[in-house]
Amino acid sequence: MFLCLLLQSTRRDMKEHMEHCGLYPAQIQAEVFMDCFHSLQHLLERVNSLEVGVTTIEKIQSNLDQKIEPFDEWRDRIIRNESKLEHLEIQDMKKTADMVELGHKVEEFQMEFNMAKSTSARNTGLTTVHTPIYADVGPSGNLSQFIMTHPYIHNIGVRLSQVERSVLRVVDNNLILDEQIELLNIASYNGILRWKVDEFESRRKDAKEGVTTSLYTTSFYTGRYGYKMCARIDLNGYGLAKNTHMSICFLILRGPNDESLPWPFKQKVTFTLINQMGKKHVTDSFRHHLNWSSSQRPGRRQMIIPAGRPMFIRLKHLLEGGFVKDDCIYLRVKVNTDIIF
Repeated sequence: MFLCLLLQSTRRDMKEHMEHCGLYPAQIQAEVFMDCFHSLQHLLERVNSLEVGVTTIEKIQSNLDQKIEPFDEWRDRIIRNESKLEHLEIQDMKKTADMVELGHKVEEFQMEFNMAKSTSARNTGLTTVHTPIYADVGPSGNLSQFIMTHPYIHNIGVRLSQVERSVLRVVDNNLILDEQIELLNIASYNGILRWKVDEFESRRKDAKEGVTTSLYTTSFYTGRYGYKMCARIDLNGYGLAKNTHMSICFLILRGPNDESLPWPFKQKVTFTLINQMGKKHVTDSFRHHLNWSSSQRPGRRQMIIPAGRPMFIRLKHLLEGGFVKDDCIYLRVKVNTDIIF
C-alpha cells in the first residue's frame, strides 16, 4: 500500500515537472533510457574490472601455492631427517651403555682370572701370588701349555677372548655411528662447498714427488634428498697439465637418493679460487653434457669418472698471485640447484 502511494506521488511529481519544463513524455523516456544505459554501461565496466582483479588474484594464489608446496615438502624431509638423526643418537647411547656393561663384565672376569691364578699358585706350592704363571712357565715361554693344563684358567681365558671381541665390535659400531652423525652435521645440503686446503707447501711437495697427487673433499649435496658429490684437486696438475697447472675436477658419487633423481646429471658447476689479497678471484664454470660418462648415474661397480678443468690456474700465478696465505688456499664449488626436477 505504501509503495502504491509512493508510486502515485512520484507520477504526480513527474507530471508537474514535465508541465513546468514543457517536456513531453517521449523526451522524458529518452532521457531516462540514456541515463539507465550509461549507468548500466558503467556497472558493466566495473564488473569487468572486478573480474580481471579476481583472475589476477587467482593467478597470484596459484603461484603462491606452487611456491609454498616445495617448502612444505622440504620441511617434511627435514623433520624425517631429524628423526633419523635422533634414532642414530639413541642407538649410539644404547651402544655406549652396552660397552659400559661389557666393561664391567671384563672386570669381573679379570677378577675371576686373578683368583684362579692365586688358587693355582697355592695348589702348585709356589711362594708368590703375583707371578705364579711366569714362575711355572720358565724361560722357555711355554705359557699355552700351562694354561691348557689348568682347565679353569683356560675357560676363563676363552670367555675373556669372547668378551674382548664383543667389546671391539661395540667400539667399531660406535665409531661408525659417530662418523655417520658427524657427516650429517657437517655435510652441505645447498649445493655449495667451501674448502680450506691447509699445509699447502707440504701437500704440494707430496704431489710433486708422487706421494699424494690428489686431494678430495668431503661429500656435499644439492639438497637433503639431492645428488651426492665431491671435488678433487691436483696441486701439481694431472695429464697434460702436470707440473704447469693446478687441476680441479668434480665427481658425482653414488648416493642414497639416486633412484628418485633425474639422469643424466646436467647441472652447472662453478669453481672459484679465492684471492686472499683482495684481488680478482679465479672462476671457471662448465655444464655437464648429456652424453658424458661423468653425467650418468654411478653404478655399484662403475668407476667414478671426474669432469673439470685440468688447466684451472698456472702454478706460477697460484704461488705469486695472492692466492696462498698462511700456508692455506681457499676454494668454493657451487652446483646450480635452481632446476633439478
